[in-house]
Amino acid sequence: MELVVVQGDALEFEFAIFEEKTGEEYVLRDGERLFFMAKPSCQSGDCVIHEVQTNKYFHIKKVDLMPGVYEFDAGIMFADGSTKTVIDAEIGKLKVKRKTGNR
Repeated sequence: MELVVVQGDALEFEFAIFEEKTGEEYVLRDGERLFFMAKPSCQSGDCVIHEVQTNKYFHIKKVDLMPGVYEFDAGIMFADGSTKTVIDAEIGKLKVKRKTGNR
């Protein structure tokens, strides 16, 4: 999965999780949150974006990263502190494009 954003712009996306057995959208329960973490590479432990939401609508006000491709993980944090990664860094890619011209 690839997300694309222009350097310095906002990044908005919807992240819904679906039940494997029923195919229905998972509804967050009290204390559960969705997470999105991006980093330069899977070897790097330093997150350059770390967002946590109580709903499926992510809005990152300004992506202030150098142009390039970053890897991301996304998933759910349960109320007990455990997590389940739904999209891992092997398939989650964030492409930051160079800002050109006056916008």
